[in-house]
Amino acid sequence: MLIFINSALSYSQMAEFSFDQTVKKYDIMQEGDTLRGYFIYKNTGDTPLKITSYLVECHCTEVTFPSTPTTPMTSDTVFFSFNSDGKSYAQDRKIMLSANTKKELTTVRFKVYVNPKP
Repeated sequence: MLIFINSALSYSQMAEFSFDQTVKKYDIMQEGDTLRGYFIYKNTGDTPLKITSYLVECHCTEVTFPSTPTTPMTSDTVFFSFNSDGKSYAQDRKIMLSANTKKELTTVRFKVYVNPKP
């Protein structure tokens, strides 16, 4: 019985993302330009939050995340850059973050309209 209670307590002590925005919309940009943006998050969990990796749909999006854990109840930032070279029209890009949170992957998105080169 003691093992069960101890396991339940350790399970409840996890890091947790709380983003100020999970979807960001940007103005129109020209094909070939680079969009730089960021997402601010807060660790609302009980233990330090450590982002370990990310997944994107194509190599046109690069992500930079903190190399050190975010302590409980503090905020930090995930930065991204989107190279629109060869991309045009409506873009809806996902960034999937892997961290020591309850959810295996947490997804944030950005949207932008890319005017094609003439």
